[in-house]
Amino acid sequence: EVIQKRHTLNIHLTRSDMTSKVLQSLNQFLRQEADIEFNIHTLDESAIEDRLMDETLDIVISAQRSEDPLIQSALLFEQNYHYVFRESNRIQLPVQSSLNELEEFPLITFQPVFDISQLFKKQNIGIYQDMTIIQHLLIEHAHVAILTHEEAKQLTYSYPKFTVHSLNHLNIKHPMYVSMRKDNQKPFVKKWYSHLRQTFSPLFNPYSD
Repeated sequence: EVIQKRHTLNIHLTRSDMTSKVLQSLNQFLRQEADIEFNIHTLDESAIEDRLMDETLDIVISAQRSEDPLIQSALLFEQNYHYVFRESNRIQLPVQSSLNELEEFPLITFQPVFDISQLFKKQNIGIYQDMTIIQHLLIEHAHVAILTHEEAKQLTYSYPKFTVHSLNHLNIKHPMYVSMRKDNQKPFVKKWYSHLRQTFSPLFNPYSD
């Protein structure tokens, strides 16, 4: 007998290294709440707040923290980045490169969810929506890619000879927030919001409650 699912949880997920962990949290939650259906959306970052306000979205995980008094937002985790290159006589970068060393080379990135040029002095960072182009520029033209861990993994899967180093030493990262309308009338929305905070809080602050 099929259980009639009386409620729908509408979620927006901005791409990040933690997407699979968010989805695991959703699965755990759905096992406790048998009558909930869910929809996952991936909208443009600029549209998210409006969708929360008109209640077409219930919970949003994105790089934006809402300033609207009707919306509550909490830091979930920080998205870190790596620099990826192919070592050659034209390009040799140390582990923990300085910003100046990195910016000697043309920098490229894959569809960033955050304005990555804010994190560098150099404004002209090439943005591509195709990993094959990034791979070509790294192999043939001595570019350096700024990628998330998941993106770097995807790139090195087809070409293991790339060098991947973390950018944590330069503090190149951005926060990711969970947000919901404070007056959302669906009781399970607040419940999953709290569940997410409990799941992630220890990752970025061992002293958070």
